[in-house]
Amino acid sequence: MFDQSPVQDSLRQQLEARLRTDVAVDAFCLDYFPTVYHRFSKGMERTEKLNLLLSLEEPSVVATKLQFWEMKHWSGAPSQSWRWLVVALVILGVLTALALYVAVSRLGPQ
Repeated sequence: MFDQSPVQDSLRQQLEARLRTDVAVDAFCLDYFPTVYHRFSKGMERTEKLNLLLSLEEPSVVATKLQFWEMKHWSGAPSQSWRWLVVALVILGVLTALALYVAVSRLGPQ
């Protein structure tokens, strides 16, 4: 009976989790494993591409490259969330100022 090594099974799970789309698998392989990428054929399923990658490359090398790829592609994520936080705070400030203006205008002159 054929059993995958625990290392390869774990690596497959990491690849599945981090490279969620077919486009992500293509980009990862093109960046780090161009010889594997050039063996992809049109219409090849994502799982077939991952099988080819795991059959041609050392698991330790794939794992290391996956970490590099993930750092490269997710390095911008925190800055984007900061932008949304700033936008939300500006909107909250404007709404607060508007609410104070309405409240003061309803009180009228004293």
